[in-house]
Amino acid sequence: MLEAQFQRAQEPEFALAVARRLIATKLRNTATVLARTLRRHPTQQPEHHDAAHQAPARLREWADAAERAPDLTSLRGTEGASAALYFQTLGRLLAPAWGFSTRQARPAPDPVNALLSFGYSVLYQAVAGLLRARGLHAHLGLFHASGGAHMALASDLMEPYRAYAVDAPVLRLLFAGEGGIQPDDGARDGPAWRLGAATQRALIHAIETRFNTPMQHPQSQEPMDLRRLIDADIRTLSQALRAGQVGDFWPAYWR
Repeated sequence: MLEAQFQRAQEPEFALAVARRLIATKLRNTATVLARTLRRHPTQQPEHHDAAHQAPARLREWADAAERAPDLTSLRGTEGASAALYFQTLGRLLAPAWGFSTRQARPAPDPVNALLSFGYSVLYQAVAGLLRARGLHAHLGLFHASGGAHMALASDLMEPYRAYAVDAPVLRLLFAGEGGIQPDDGARDGPAWRLGAATQRALIHAIETRFNTPMQHPQSQEPMDLRRLIDADIRTLSQALRAGQVGDFWPAYWR
């Protein structure tokens, strides 16, 4: 398996074919999470209402563009533009007390960025563990550049599920009022916002609940939880690596 993985990582056309599907699926799932959030919660900035409600359609247009990207540079540009729009729109949905306007991972300057970074770290480690269990090298990426301690393939395979597995639980906690997380849950440590232990536990519980809730695969309708769903992606990717063709590899997406 590792021999096939190393060989395919040296084939730009194969890497691009996989990366297109990862990012196209990411953008479709991001659009779905954003559309569902907009239905439940109006924007905190009425002057941006129309732009916010147009954002999911724009993300789906970029997903279509991602499927046709001529190279990884173009694909990364599409992914970056979509992320900027998505997080800008989230900032317009949240109350000003959260201090969130854009995504900044390190150092996370506000509670929302800190929650997202913490949640993505949980997802990243979960995907890395599934990769190791299937005998794949977690550091050898196809979309993200490989190097150092970064588990690039784990970053690749978590892309389609960031919004569904992390953003949605974070947003649920942010909008839960007195029963959720509050803007003052934590403290600033220099340029970074540090989450309190209770907040970390609440987020881990929310993400674990998301992972363990039984569901149907949105395309195959097979019953499984999110962990098994991601594992199914890893298995189909393994088959593609062996065959040298992207074949049936398509991460799950929700409409």
